[in-house]
Amino acid sequence: AVGTPTLVGEPPAHQRVAAHIRDRLRTLSARALSSPESGLLPGLVLGDISGLDDEVRDDFRDAGLSHLTAVSGSNFAIVCGAALVLLALLGCPRRLLPILGLLVIVGFVILVRPSPSVLRAAMMGSVGLLAMLSRRRSQALPALGTAVIVGLLWWPELALAPGFALSVAATAGIVLWGPAIRDWLWHYRIPTGVAEVLAMAIAAQLVTAPIIALISGRFSIVAIAANILVVPVVGVISIVGTVLAIIGSVGTSGGFGWVVAELLARLLGPALWWMVTCARVLGGWAWASIPVPDGVVGAAVVGGATLVVGLWARSRMSAHRFGPEQA
Repeated sequence: AVGTPTLVGEPPAHQRVAAHIRDRLRTLSARALSSPESGLLPGLVLGDISGLDDEVRDDFRDAGLSHLTAVSGSNFAIVCGAALVLLALLGCPRRLLPILGLLVIVGFVILVRPSPSVLRAAMMGSVGLLAMLSRRRSQALPALGTAVIVGLLWWPELALAPGFALSVAATAGIVLWGPAIRDWLWHYRIPTGVAEVLAMAIAAQLVTAPIIALISGRFSIVAIAANILVVPVVGVISIVGTVLAIIGSVGTSGGFGWVVAELLARLLGPALWWMVTCARVLGGWAWASIPVPDGVVGAAVVGGATLVVGLWARSRMSAHRFGPEQA
């Protein structure tokens, strides 16, 4: 049908609040930051890339960083993890943390709009966070299996969605490889928080590479390096960006909340510039992304290569595997 849309009713209050926060973040970013950083901040925080120009999008894709501008499980894990750490520092009873963490996830889902892909990311982010917090695969793997079953029963179309396969694979990589990679990084005295985020990025990249090759027929040579270079700022941007989005939505434009949020956005300017620069430099190389055979053959080639790298890395990690609890 063709015609003028008709308003049949007002959206619920929580959706109006979420839309107000999203609009304020776009306006605030445009005022506080220069391009392309002003278009990148809403993308990293809320998955809104409407203000990001095509050249920057291409650079992020070729550098293997495009997943950062879409709402993914890592967004939920970072935001929820930061909230839980803050609540624990404030003396919140440990038994209440899972419930409060669930409320944070629900609130973030509403904020970024509850599409099937967002709900999928929320499930996968919760499982990934459980894996990194508990250090027990015996808990995380059944949780991942449950999330997959529930997701497919509720949305059968996810079985044909490439994003679902990527999310499941990335989360499985974090569950199976994340703790080992983190322990190995601890051996080289990398701080705990940085080691955990690095481990998640490396594990996810290694496991999803064959699926990306299967879908796109390309393999990013620089993806792991690019993700390692930007990982120190991704968590900061996600956490501070979410905080400033909420603060900036309070009161009138130009009020106290707006001024504080604008200051926080300006403080994020160097971190956003670093991400754009990494994507532009690494993604701009002619060999940053190379073609591989289409379909199963390409996936098998890339999968075999990543398997060899993974087995070699695992043998290296087993020789140095210890963490703070063993010190």
